[in-house]
Amino acid sequence: MTDAGAESLRDGSTLSIEHLGPGEGRGTGPAAQELLAFITQPMSPWFSAAEAAGLTQCLSGAAHPALADHLFVGRREGRLAGAVWHGTAADRPMVGVFGYVWTDPAARGLGIARALTRRSVDRFWADGGQASYLGTAEPTARRVYEDHGYRAYHGAVMRALRPGLDADDHEADWFEPGAPVTVRDATFADVAAYTALVTHPGPAGWRVRDWTERLFVIPPLDPINSCTRPFLSTWVRHVSAASNVFRVATVPGGGVVAAVAIASPATGALAGSGTLEILAHPAHMGAAAPLIADALGRAAVLGVREVRAWADRGDRADLLVGSAFREESVQPGMLTAGEERIDVVVLRAELALPPGRPFGHPMTEPATEPIGNDPDRPPVVRSVTP
Repeated sequence: MTDAGAESLRDGSTLSIEHLGPGEGRGTGPAAQELLAFITQPMSPWFSAAEAAGLTQCLSGAAHPALADHLFVGRREGRLAGAVWHGTAADRPMVGVFGYVWTDPAARGLGIARALTRRSVDRFWADGGQASYLGTAEPTARRVYEDHGYRAYHGAVMRALRPGLDADDHEADWFEPGAPVTVRDATFADVAAYTALVTHPGPAGWRVRDWTERLFVIPPLDPINSCTRPFLSTWVRHVSAASNVFRVATVPGGGVVAAVAIASPATGALAGSGTLEILAHPAHMGAAAPLIADALGRAAVLGVREVRAWADRGDRADLLVGSAFREESVQPGMLTAGEERIDVVVLRAELALPPGRPFGHPMTEPATEPIGNDPDRPPVVRSVTP
């Protein structure tokens, strides 16, 4: 524990604050379990099972060695009264996510969330942070966050930029338009970088952003309503079966500019049948098709025989059709926004093993490689029209 301190609250009581830095005070013992139950409120859940699983990993200190996360925990009269969390990657501290904020209902209105938020944000700036993301639609919470530099960014998502930093400059520095990209496996330490990608307002034409997570962007009637949840849900699905694939494309500075995930059940009737989700920053749309091909090739080696994806008609569907997918069916008017009814296209790709690869053969390529520069392992993808 570091930076322990105290704050005077509005009712004259004292809030004692513990700061748990990366790896400090972690584990699975009684203190961690008490904090987990305090934040998740298991008898009245206020967030998803994936978010709870992510918090469990963070509290244990076992999420990933490169995750640099900080917990600020407040106690009032010896009892847990509030907690906040900030996460980033140790080698990419410029972008972070803020969440797992909870205040004891009996102690609300005393300034607890405000005091803990200030400590957390100050620490993020001190560590070199440039942009921090959070999600909330609660008006009172938004006012607290606004007082600490957060501003409306995209729907329910708020973003704080380092004081004095221009938004366009941050965009160019983080996403590096025109820079080469490298593909690697995703890790839990990508939670902030992935969130910066999924909450980005572009590409404007992609109304279906993540079908599995029911993440649709149809402004102004249906703006984005999730922040860290898409990454956490994707990660939980990824680690649930060895046949799943989760890959990211990064620029030299470390920003995640595209990501693809294929989830396929390990057992049961749907074993061997996967679903694909794809994200790409507008300045790196050229990385999307090679990234999809990379993921399909890896899924084939892992025993996945067919992969489906969903899109509204437009650029996302065109990308998938250009990446060995074919239309399987159309769901007319599946999405609605006011008077607008949007058709959803279901697309399918059938996979075949690369030559000389028996089923279950482990991947032997390095975990990191330049995108599109792997002539020794071209994925073999056979598309069919139902």
